[in-house]
Amino acid sequence: MNTFFQLTLLLILNGVNLKLVENPNSNQDSHHETDKAHEEVLPSGDNVDMKRYRPVLVIHGILSGNKTLEKFKERIERFHPGTKVVIPDNYSNWASLEPMWNQVLFFGSLVMKMSQNHPEGIHLIGYSQGGLIARGILEQFPNHNVRNFISLSSPHGGQYGTKFLHTHSSPSCQFGHFTEDESVVELRDTKMYTENSLGLRTLDKQGKLVLISVPGVDHFQWHNNPTVIDQHVLKFLPFINNLNATPNSNLFKLGLLRLHRMVLIGGPNDSVITPWQSSQFGHFTEDESVVELRDTKMYTKNSLGLRTLDKQGKLVLISVPGVDHFQWHNNPTVIDQHVLPYLD
Repeated sequence: MNTFFQLTLLLILNGVNLKLVENPNSNQDSHHETDKAHEEVLPSGDNVDMKRYRPVLVIHGILSGNKTLEKFKERIERFHPGTKVVIPDNYSNWASLEPMWNQVLFFGSLVMKMSQNHPEGIHLIGYSQGGLIARGILEQFPNHNVRNFISLSSPHGGQYGTKFLHTHSSPSCQFGHFTEDESVVELRDTKMYTENSLGLRTLDKQGKLVLISVPGVDHFQWHNNPTVIDQHVLKFLPFINNLNATPNSNLFKLGLLRLHRMVLIGGPNDSVITPWQSSQFGHFTEDESVVELRDTKMYTKNSLGLRTLDKQGKLVLISVPGVDHFQWHNNPTVIDQHVLPYLD
């Protein structure tokens, strides 16, 4: 089984409990905003609105859960008092690597139930992989009543390269690593193991080191390699981007056209999403130059309705420099200036 496409777990049976933690830390339509991230400045009491707001459902990112979004939730509730903010903890941590369609169907059922309970409409926010799941919901459940969809640095144009792997998981979750040519050095071939600098070889010899690889889990369901012509082996991204025609293609488009606003937030200092313009449906060409959203075939052919949304003033592209991938949901400038204005 190819290690690159496996979910791997490391269990060291020595009484240590391992836990994965994600790093903490003017409505203008149809345009490209740019803002500089800054330190938190709390609004005065007079600036806190007291009107009634639509409920918000937020979907967490990969290899994380709802706890990583607590500050995000608290800030929305603080400056939009009375807002119902729901952040499900389902498919958290390792479970977030399960097939994307399974997650779309599960979270989609929550969105539809919330929609039924709130006929005035709801808002949907997705962070990182959660943004792809959220968009999949809008397409798979075209009868939703989501008013505004806000995407926080989600790879809508796909993820290229191995930055994501180096940051999150395989092979490093079994103490393996990549070489410069991106081949994999397995644990027992590393200097860390052979020199026993962490005692891993000792644990291994004592039978206390257990390596478990779980096959059938593909966490690159939204990988996009421009040098590979046939992307049909991918089971998620080509479909929700309507690159592969299906009987549901028109419904996918209609689901997005129901939106009042689609807000796509990203920035050049993201450090994980590659290229960062993927957060706004951009992607690499074979020579690794970037195709911006409005130059993509998806836009010019209007296969997802993005051009229609743009012409109607419903598509908002926001670029914020100086924000790392793990800070989008914690950065007060991003929340105050680019999220809250769309949570009416």
